[in-house]
Amino acid sequence: MKKATRIGFIDAIISSICYGLYPLFAILLYNTGSSIVNSLFYRYLIAFIIYLYILKVHKKISLYINFKEFVSLFFVGITFAASSFALFIALKYIDSGIACTIVFVYPVIVALVMALFFHEKLTKTAVISIVCAFFGVALLNYAENIHSNDKILGFVFSLCGALMYALYMIFVKTIKSIKYMQTEKVTFYVML
Repeated sequence: MKKATRIGFIDAIISSICYGLYPLFAILLYNTGSSIVNSLFYRYLIAFIIYLYILKVHKKISLYINFKEFVSLFFVGITFAASSFALFIALKYIDSGIACTIVFVYPVIVALVMALFFHEKLTKTAVISIVCAFFGVALLNYAENIHSNDKILGFVFSLCGALMYALYMIFVKTIKSIKYMQTEKVTFYVML
């Protein structure tokens, strides 16, 4: 296995672990009295500092952007932040496993929006996956007996998080001024 492939696998594993644990840390922060805004601020601040170091010292990537790219990245960053904000609110009302499972229906939303508005063809496999995902969320809703106002609110915020993340993914893929920009640069500015 090539060194770059190995590093990619290690990065993916670390990223998955961190992303999987962040609801746990959010709940721990809530229990200490931290607000959603403070929790997200420090999450992104720490990520920003680490990522800036990686980009400037190790990868030596230029972070220059023009005004058009700035406007696009600002807009895309809003959807990314709104996704995290919605998930963090949902965690106050429903279990983290349920909230994260609901947020991870975002690929379904991406596929549907891309098919409806950008005329991408849905494969048979994609249609089956979409049906299964909706069926799974319906079962999750039924199994959790989401009938109290708090649980409904958590469910709605989780869906909002999924929608915002889906919009983030769609915008990154379709906005011309950032479509071909280096992934690292997009990620850096979205964290701001």
